[in-house]
Order: sequence, then structure tokens, then C-alpha cells
Amino acid sequence: MSEEEIIAANRLVAIFMGGRFIEDQGKEDVVFSNDENKEGGVEEISLFQVDALEFHRSWDWLMPVLDKIEKMGYKNNLTYQKEGYNCRIQRLEIREHEPDGSGKKLILNKKYFCADNWPTKIEAVYWTIVKFLEWWNEN
Repeated sequence: MSEEEIIAANRLVAIFMGGRFIEDQGKEDVVFSNDENKEGGVEEISLFQVDALEFHRSWDWLMPVLDKIEKMGYKNNLTYQKEGYNCRIQRLEIREHEPDGSGKKLILNKKYFCADNWPTKIEAVYWTIVKFLEWWNEN
């Protein structure tokens, strides 16, 4: 992937994680604030240049994103085959539906997003998350 594609994907992930973008001396920065870690009334704030975001290469950055997606009811699966690593993020919904009063019918709704044949685990997980977030933003 090109550097421009990675920066655009990292921007997408940053927005999902609550990042706010600001212009500073002709460069775009992203600000993350963490309300949950307020100690003594002080809000923890982190500032990064957009091209310094590391969601694509750091598990420390990427795992909180995956945790947030899982808390939304989605599961992930990472496998390896000789072609490379494969990742899936999916959600399975089973609902009862009674269309004509003749009885209950189960409706299966499966949403899944995948990235296959990546050389590393983190690339497979990262690009699957990016596909999920592209869909999430459209719906």
C-alpha cells in the first residue's frame, strides 16, 4: 500500500477512535482526549501529526480499535494459510420474524469484512478494520 493510502486509512481509524483534526502551521494534527482517565479533573490529551499515526504498524495502537469493534457485538477471527494471514470481522444476528401471522420464522443476518493473504498478522487485522470502518461510515 502507498503512504497516501495508509495515511487516509489511519485518518479513518482516528476518527472512529474519537480523534479531532486541527490545522497547525499548515500541517494537520489529530487530537485524542480521554475522558475516562481524568485524575483530579485533568483531561488526558494526546496530539499527533497525521503522518505519525501508527495504527497500521503497532498493536498498542490497533488493539483498542479492535476492542471497541468487539464491544459493538462484532467478533474477529485471524487464521494463517500458506498464502498469508486472513482476518474476518463478523456479526451474526438471528431475529424472530412473523411476516404473515403463520408462525415465527428465524431471520439470519450476517455481516462480515475480510482481508486475505497478508504477509503479517497486523496487516491482515488493520486492513480488515479499515474495510469495516468504510462500511460503518456509509451506514
